[in-house]
Amino acid sequence: MRLDRLDLTRYGRFTDVRLDFPPPAPDAPDLHVIFGPNEAGKSTLFSAWLDLLYGVPMRSRYDFLHPGPTMQIGAKLTHAGGVLEAVRLKRNGPSLQDGTGQALPEAVMQAALAGLGRDGYAAMFSLDDDTLELGGESILASRGDLGEMLFAASAGLAGLGPQLEGIRRDLDTFHKPRARNSTLKQAKDRLQELDRQRRDLDTTASAAQKLQRDVTAAEKAWGSARHVETAADSALKAIAAALAVLPQQARLARLQAEHAPLTDFPEATEADERDLQGIEHALYGLAGQMATRAEAIAELERRLTALPRDPAILPLAEQIGAVAGLHPLHLAALADLPRRRDRLAEVMGDLTRRLKALGLAAPAADYTLTPTVMARLRGLVARRDVAVHTVALAQDEADKATGWPPRGKSLGDPTPVQDLQSLGHLVTRLRQTDPELLQTRALHDCAGRAAELAQALLALAPWRGTDTDLTDLAAPAPWQIAAWEAGDLTTARALAEAQDACGRRRADLASI
Repeated sequence: MRLDRLDLTRYGRFTDVRLDFPPPAPDAPDLHVIFGPNEAGKSTLFSAWLDLLYGVPMRSRYDFLHPGPTMQIGAKLTHAGGVLEAVRLKRNGPSLQDGTGQALPEAVMQAALAGLGRDGYAAMFSLDDDTLELGGESILASRGDLGEMLFAASAGLAGLGPQLEGIRRDLDTFHKPRARNSTLKQAKDRLQELDRQRRDLDTTASAAQKLQRDVTAAEKAWGSARHVETAADSALKAIAAALAVLPQQARLARLQAEHAPLTDFPEATEADERDLQGIEHALYGLAGQMATRAEAIAELERRLTALPRDPAILPLAEQIGAVAGLHPLHLAALADLPRRRDRLAEVMGDLTRRLKALGLAAPAADYTLTPTVMARLRGLVARRDVAVHTVALAQDEADKATGWPPRGKSLGDPTPVQDLQSLGHLVTRLRQTDPELLQTRALHDCAGRAAELAQALLALAPWRGTDTDLTDLAAPAPWQIAAWEAGDLTTARALAEAQDACGRRRADLASI
């Protein structure tokens, strides 16, 4: 397991302190040394690391600044299972969390530690002068886990002999009575040499006072020279500023001469400035549009120049341009042609049946009426409707006066009036299914739908294009939409965490 970062958020006298331990360069040792004077916080840092791994004790001597549940330690760890972002709080219950504030089971940290307990970790990795002495005594007395393991492995004290002999040799090398080349003897000789050099460099009080007087006089002389230099520098800057103003004065005089004829004009108001800004903005937009249009025109001219000229089509250019507006109607008519043909077949079938009912066996095309005949027929039908209505009223009055039906006839017998009514219904139905009227209605309907399509395309701004361009657009895949949604959720969660952290920092600042 490797420590990549240690966060002393609120622990001991530390607040929001972060220590980064970057990975080493290739072929370099992975070692970080933390040093500092006494009371700098080295022991606090050591204790915070153990409390992060195994929990903050209920009675801690590092809660003097951040009491109780406000204590918090965090770290980024790398182990065989991956990267772990952990935060440790001081709580009675579960106190281990991940980087997002979610609770983590202690088994996660124990898995990273391979099941090593706090005492074993402290005995193996938390070494200082006191723990080394206690560890040696524990080994000799067979106390503690490490002592027990050593004695269990050696089955007694026989295995400690070579180690003790090596320690004695190291001790003799460091210090041996009446030895000339021991480490301690060399260090004492070096200390005596340094003391002699110190005495040689030492000076008397009178000499020190004379040197102090010389230093004071030199400082006064340096101050006077510094004052003179500052005054000269200020004068030089003033001269440089005056020289720099001379061209500006000439420019100011020229501008005043240009502005003199405009003094009678009124001052521009804020509304005028806003209007001017709007005009400039519109000019920039128009300039951009003009550049775009110019590029489009140049491209179209290039394509026009590259087109082969057909001498048979060129004389018809005006006629083609005149009917170009009918192209959408032509396409709509082609799309509607199958339905029209089906309707025509239905009408012709119905017309054939009606001709058979009227006793006319000739093809229906022989009875097609011209527009003039149709107009006259519509007028006669209208007049017939009035006459039929009048006859019906008169017949009703006659029936009321003489009784109906007369003897020898029944209500189901056909009459000339009923024949005329059947013919009138036929004419009305033909009028409702008039192809010219249906075509006119279809054209109006197509024009309305085209307007609705144009409005719908305008609503897609800032996108611009035709309905064909819209249908050619590729829809995003479901996995891409899911990735966007996941990214949105992650961003929202990070924003919420940042807001919570800001709230906690404000609360901490308010409590200080």
